[in-house]
Amino acid sequence: KRVVKGRDLVKKGEDDEAIMYFDFILPRIKKAHPEVKVYEGIQNPGDIIFVPGDWWHGVLNLDDTVAVTQNYVGPDNFRLVWKRTRKEREKIAYLWLRNMKRYAPELYERALRINRRDGFKMRHERGPDDKLSSCSSSSSESSSDSSSDEAGDLDPKGLQDVIRRGTKLGSAAFHKQGEPAPDSILHIRADTVAARQAPLGSDDAAAAAPQ
Repeated sequence: KRVVKGRDLVKKGEDDEAIMYFDFILPRIKKAHPEVKVYEGIQNPGDIIFVPGDWWHGVLNLDDTVAVTQNYVGPDNFRLVWKRTRKEREKIAYLWLRNMKRYAPELYERALRINRRDGFKMRHERGPDDKLSSCSSSSSESSSDSSSDEAGDLDPKGLQDVIRRGTKLGSAAFHKQGEPAPDSILHIRADTVAARQAPLGSDDAAAAAPQ
């Protein structure tokens, strides 16, 4: 990851925007590390790109674009993904754990066993002065986290004022909006598997490299 991000190749005054990366940083990476295989391509409307887990990747929209990313987690990689998520995406981990308890109780118990074995406390289980040690996530990786995982933060009360009348929240939403309640949720993922689709008339440029 250190190599493909190219932070040691950024010059003074340059930023980390995608256009800067593709126009300047990526060519420097190729020159400085010819041994690293870089996969590049133009993604056309309807195309899907699969990025294997733990492969760093960058995407540059060449036009007004809607990108759809589908992440995956299953029994095969659950332990790895859960341990990473609970550390780097604390609030998402709490929400995920709560939904596992409701829809995937076996995975819920598995997550609790992993936590007990490691002596890991979730954010809502720790005191205000009990910080998670050696947590190294970037601001972009943690952008969806907020400052608290208290139950009040997850209460949908008040949301009816800002959403369409009649919209159901929580588990009732599966029935109201036409989808059956899932027997198990095994497809949520915090790892790096991407599927991006550009709209008609737009293209994406993508680059990916194994860590």
